[in-house]
Amino acid sequence: MNRQGYFFLIDAVIASLIVFAGLLVIFSGGVTSQDTVQPLKTVDDLFATLATQPISSTLDPYYTGTLLANNLVPFPELTPLEQIVYLQQRVDCSPLLISCKDVATAYAQSLIETTLGSEYGVEIKLTVTPGPPETIFRQEHPQRYQFTRSFVVYSKKSDTEFLGPFAVDVSLWS
Repeated sequence: MNRQGYFFLIDAVIASLIVFAGLLVIFSGGVTSQDTVQPLKTVDDLFATLATQPISSTLDPYYTGTLLANNLVPFPELTPLEQIVYLQQRVDCSPLLISCKDVATAYAQSLIETTLGSEYGVEIKLTVTPGPPETIFRQEHPQRYQFTRSFVVYSKKSDTEFLGPFAVDVSLWS
């Protein structure tokens, strides 16, 4: 092969390497988007658990059993949100050595960890009119998408007494 043939051969190899590198860059980088269907279903499941299931059938037998054993559950048919509101508004949580608000926070945390784990961020806020919203529980998570559901919650205090209405906002980040 003469000298001119080497230049064309080297030129062709360099050109094919550039084309290959360009194709590699084009096809290796893609646009990724997070699926929002799964978080939406997770949000709906969480809200259904908190707002409709009685606490006697929740996934956290330890806290529910502790609350029942210490007479902190006035009615077993209360939903977890109603129970949390009841504990937030209660003044005396004896024989426990912590405040009722701390019991409500621990109960919310236990329910969230049992239901969702740490994959999602969750915040539960209670608004007692008049007044600003009070955060009952917040589990930090890098915020990408936020879904919020609002509920109006009444809670039984006795057979004839009710607490509420209270606005409860439950937010979930995925």
